[in-house]
Amino acid sequence: MSILTTWIEDDILDAYFDGGTPSDPANCYAALLETVTDKQAGTVGETTYTGYARVALTGKWAAPAAGLNGRSLTTNAAVTFGQKTDAGTDTMIALGIYDALTGGNLMAVIMLDGGDPVPFTGENTGDLITAPGHGLADDDRVRLADIAGATLPTGLATDTTYWVISTSGITFQLSATQGGTAITLTGDGAGMILPLSPKDVTQDDTPEFASGSIEVGLD
Repeated sequence: MSILTTWIEDDILDAYFDGGTPSDPANCYAALLETVTDKQAGTVGETTYTGYARVALTGKWAAPAAGLNGRSLTTNAAVTFGQKTDAGTDTMIALGIYDALTGGNLMAVIMLDGGDPVPFTGENTGDLITAPGHGLADDDRVRLADIAGATLPTGLATDTTYWVISTSGITFQLSATQGGTAITLTGDGAGMILPLSPKDVTQDDTPEFASGSIEVGLD
């Protein structure tokens, strides 16, 4: 799932509806993100492993086409990042698309999805999440989204990564840490579960995203 940031949306609106000049960067660059605390505002944490650099996407896009939620661009070539040469493991949960090799403006955030969004309800009785057909298992990571006409259960928030615990049929609980305690839900609510498929990058890994696996859409 991709989200255009406020910066690029404002740039488009100003340029095409109010006589402004579009930024029109000569190139755009893919980046690996370890944290995303506000997709719309572009508040993210980019990885800094040794050997890492953003990757230019010139010539790696197919023509715009119809996507799940409207028009979209999809890569037509593999996108390969530099090899990690330092020790340890860094976990990526999203890709960012910037207008510069370093610094610059973040234009889009693409979460590393682990499956289709699933509607859920949450109850303060037992702190249970109910989501028929969720397909999740303990230790899976998810994020949440709002749905029209409802609010998330009190105690949960968007732009936050949670771990699944205590799965049982169509129900489970959420924890702020892997294998941790269940988050207390102090009010009922509903929303969408967004499964994540994080990419762990360890020493000597060369992160790569296959052709067609990166998509930016007009949401």
